Amino acid sequence: MKEDGMKHKKICCIKALAAGSICLGLMFASGASAQGKNPCSDDIGKFCKDVKPGHGAILDCLEKNEAELTPPCRDYEQKMGGARLERREMVRAQGRLRQACREDLMQYCKDMKPNVGMSGCLTENESKLSPTCREALQATKEEKK
Repeated sequence: MKEDGMKHKKICCIKALAAGSICLGLMFASGASAQGKNPCSDDIGKFCKDVKPGHGAILDCLEKNEAELTPPCRDYEQKMGGARLERREMVRAQGRLRQACREDLMQYCKDMKPNVGMSGCLTENESKLSPTCREALQATKEEKK
């Protein structure tokens, strides 16, 4: 038990250091001034002052207010958020697919081959899938294009 606690503390410390390093790197990569101000500081103060930072909450807030952002902040938000937003949308799409195909997955993919994955298994069994699952699978394929 004591060993698990130490392992947990080490992981937390590593995550905190990594997060701090990423934030510092973003600050300098964004062209932040010597005072530590990035192009979105004013916009964050205006639109996101009540948002608790963490888990991309500030970037989400900036994205929601994108039409109102200053041009330098809009450029910065797009540059910083692009890859993260793509990954998040991919995870959401997989969740929608999993939900729409729950019964099909249990029926056709319970013995899924390693490295085939959920989409691969469903594609292999596409002709047998329920209409709802088939539609969700097709939508997921089109989103990847």
